[in-house]
Amino acid sequence: MARPGPRLGALGADATPGVVPGEIAVPRREDLPNLVYIGASRDDQLALEAALPQEGAPQRGVLTYALEQALSLPGSNDQSPVADLDGDGLVTVVEIGSYLNSQVRMLTAQRQESTLFFPAGWAERPVFAAVPVPRLTFDLPAPYVMIAGLGDDLATAPQDAAWQLAASSNEADFLWLLGSREVLRSSGDVVASGIASQAAFAGVMDKWQAIMTLRPLVSELAMRLTVNPLGSDALYGEGAPIAVALARTRRGGGPRYATVFNLASDGTVQLLYPLGPDGEGQLDDALQQSLLDTVVVPPFGVDHLVALATPDVPEALRAALRNADGQRAAGGLAALIRAELKKGRGKASLSIAELYTGN
Repeated sequence: MARPGPRLGALGADATPGVVPGEIAVPRREDLPNLVYIGASRDDQLALEAALPQEGAPQRGVLTYALEQALSLPGSNDQSPVADLDGDGLVTVVEIGSYLNSQVRMLTAQRQESTLFFPAGWAERPVFAAVPVPRLTFDLPAPYVMIAGLGDDLATAPQDAAWQLAASSNEADFLWLLGSREVLRSSGDVVASGIASQAAFAGVMDKWQAIMTLRPLVSELAMRLTVNPLGSDALYGEGAPIAVALARTRRGGGPRYATVFNLASDGTVQLLYPLGPDGEGQLDDALQQSLLDTVVVPPFGVDHLVALATPDVPEALRAALRNADGQRAAGGLAALIRAELKKGRGKASLSIAELYTGN
């Protein structure tokens, strides 16, 4: 059942003709011609509070955190906030709505999706004009890890590790169960299986560090990665069919070249598109373009599908992906993607979808 609409004191009986004093008027959209409404979740979802990916950050509302991030973190051009998706110095209604939606979905593992309502014709109207250049950077701390069944050789994290040992389970971002060879996230999700060595665990942590570094730069204003038939928040069992597609939200605007790869649950890089028959990977003008049809195979956990659409062929990124294909080599990819977003001058899009697999 949908939640009731907001009860606004300014629209009470004393201020609204024809309403009995003491009653509350039900606001109508035509009564609020200048209202831009951003909701934390859909009517059939809970608005979650979560532990957030910054050291020392308190648990709080996901939408609040995403909005703060939208205006305080620099975008790929380093000249305007990350919510300025086209890099023109203005944050429009549709830009802030698109950015918050993608961030809320990623921060909640697809369990929550923000909503946006605005007056007709307001999509491109600036919400924030002349926003100062952000001075903050997104230096993500190494995640804290608890290891169950800790041996002497794991008493400390290696010097070059992309993780650090947690002092208690309360501050742990990940739990590595040596007995079952599984890695769990603080949410309780099994994110990797078959992890039996420090080298394998390092691959998992490199992958998550890359994803969390890229997450604030996700821009789905022009393109969004979709996983079918169950969506990206379902559990896919072994042998289940999966179809990966790109949904375009805007036609035209010049050519776009898609680069799609998977970071498997164990950190293995898998280049998906373009491959030999795909040429340069130029997208057509269809609103949805199928990229891959496959089935689920081990290892199980959480895979991350990453799609980048750029106005030019991203030669350096694709070369790195070809070299890393089939290896636990996620480190360094985030910097290359950020460089391509910057080069795209607001015309590039980045989309990331989580894929849960298991028996």
